[in-house]
Amino acid sequence: MPRMILEGGVALATQVIASYGNGPSPGSSVFAFVLLVLFFWGVVAGVRALGNSAWKGRRAQLAAYAAQRGWVYQPGVSRGWATAFTATPFNAGVDRKGRDVLSGMMGTLPFVSFEYLYVDKNIGRDPGGNGEVARTFFFSVVAIQLGWVVPRTEFLPEGVGSKVAEFFGGKDLSVESNAFNQMWRVRAVDERAAHSLLTPRTIARMIEPDFAGGALFLENGFIVHYVQEPRSEFSVDEMLAHCQAFLDLVPAFVLQDYGRRV
Repeated sequence: MPRMILEGGVALATQVIASYGNGPSPGSSVFAFVLLVLFFWGVVAGVRALGNSAWKGRRAQLAAYAAQRGWVYQPGVSRGWATAFTATPFNAGVDRKGRDVLSGMMGTLPFVSFEYLYVDKNIGRDPGGNGEVARTFFFSVVAIQLGWVVPRTEFLPEGVGSKVAEFFGGKDLSVESNAFNQMWRVRAVDERAAHSLLTPRTIARMIEPDFAGGALFLENGFIVHYVQEPRSEFSVDEMLAHCQAFLDLVPAFVLQDYGRRV
């Protein structure tokens, strides 16, 4: 436990003891109990103060980084981004929220970057039988507004999507590339549209090492890239680059056949 927190607990307990007039004697069990309660009260206050200080520092860091990049920073929780999509991982768990939104431009396309999190209460029960064990999942997300829409299509890293996904509708697809099928799980509402996106050039690009670990989906006129880890603003450029690499290979006929202006 940090020294300053302990000192805070001791300081509070000492102040209260010093203020006693006619109270429990220092040697009594009642006095010892009061001392213990006050000590832990001081510890809790110290932890809360440290948390608030760290949060303020983090907000200042994000604001400074956004200003440096010419982006806009929206601090705090943004429920709208937590409900904007139905693809994995936005269809799982409870208490879903997006927070600390950065927004800017990728060329001519507007984008946002935020941390998304949800709580899974179905992990199981603790060994002592004291109730459900909940877990919070964190994701670093970028979402780029395209101005055109194709049916929801998801590209999940094979072996990862099955752990965090709860699919609603659609079909799993495979392509002629064994390397791609081993690396990716494709889930699509419109099978034909998904195969149209998966040109040989796109398949070859998505099996390159730099695409490993992340996930992509297209929905509601956005391309969304996410990684299952706490958000880092320093990874935004890399994530945007992956989205741009994918978009650069989308055939024109896909937009003509399946796209519609938003």
